Amino acid sequence: DRPMGTLLWSYLGWRRFPRELSGFELRRFFALEASDRRELRVRYPRRLRLGAAIQLGFVRMTGTTLDALDYVPKSLLEYVAHQLMLPAPELATLRALYRNERTRFAHQAWACAHAGLRWPEQTDVAAVGETLAAAAAATVDRHRLARQAREALFGRGCLIPAGRDVDDCVRRAVREVERADRERLDAIVPASVRERWLP
Repeated sequence: DRPMGTLLWSYLGWRRFPRELSGFELRRFFALEASDRRELRVRYPRRLRLGAAIQLGFVRMTGTTLDALDYVPKSLLEYVAHQLMLPAPELATLRALYRNERTRFAHQAWACAHAGLRWPEQTDVAAVGETLAAAAAATVDRHRLARQAREALFGRGCLIPAGRDVDDCVRRAVREVERADRERLDAIVPASVRERWLP
């Protein structure tokens, strides 16, 4: 199930861990269901389960994959390791778990699929564009529109693309609203008046 509400949308699009996670956030995003633990046992040897489980929780929390391996909250490592009945690593990093880059990519692909998330398709981009165009009619705050784009994508079961791709989507929506406004203005205000008013 997709997280709902302002608090639970706050990490969408992040590509690294925050410095701290609350107990509520740990339970909401990183609690493993019986089906999760079963899948991890079947798919991965014991030494690879912790990394895969953390990737799964991160995808559920952010709607995207973890780019930075340099820091993981210690409380998170302990919480996930306890559920898997594994010892928690001493260092708060994933680098030791991912000496092989292919393992990390495989874990991320599995986590996305297991969480039910996929990369956006053209129909998703079009639908989100319509949502943003409607929102841009009320506000041109690009930060707010970018947040709405991420929420709309995640709500459709899509992974959150890179920030520049979201920003491009916002720019297109704002341009479309500006174009529509200009067309309405042109239809209502005579050309002689527009020439005096507008550059």
